[in-house]
Amino acid sequence: SLSLQLTDHCNYNCKYCGHFSNIAQPRFYDFEQFKKDLKRIYKLKGRCVLGCIKLTGGEPLLLPNIIDYIVFLREYFPKETIELYTNGLLLDKKDKSFFKDLRFYRTDLIITNYGINADWKYIIDNCLKNETHFGFLTENNFFDPDKITPENIDSFMKKSFFKLNLDLT
Repeated sequence: SLSLQLTDHCNYNCKYCGHFSNIAQPRFYDFEQFKKDLKRIYKLKGRCVLGCIKLTGGEPLLLPNIIDYIVFLREYFPKETIELYTNGLLLDKKDKSFFKDLRFYRTDLIITNYGINADWKYIIDNCLKNETHFGFLTENNFFDPDKITPENIDSFMKKSFFKLNLDLT
């Protein structure tokens, strides 16, 4: 698999951040450099399939043109699984086209579950309506969307969120 850190910084301030995103200066992976790097990886990999390409950060949804990165990846890596890792806080600000694009470009949305309030019903409803594959990554488990519905989301969240020492200011 291949992990690509698209941003250094984050919109959370987790005191125990292993990426040090809580103290990183805002920085994005330059799109032109991204394309150059991925073309090189494509040439080097030959006929090999990477398996999974993970888009991480910081918080990758801080990248205004995140879909452009996904479109480019899919063009060069049509067989690989693409996973977009997010803390989820910005998802309720994304419009329906974002969720449709994720489905169209076969990108799995992996939400790391830090127990922060977001409009989870809106997020899950958009994922389900637009057939966007998603899941929640929690401290001990990965929860597949087959077990999550708009009707049981409140119960799911209460059971599955783990708490970190966060300072959101």
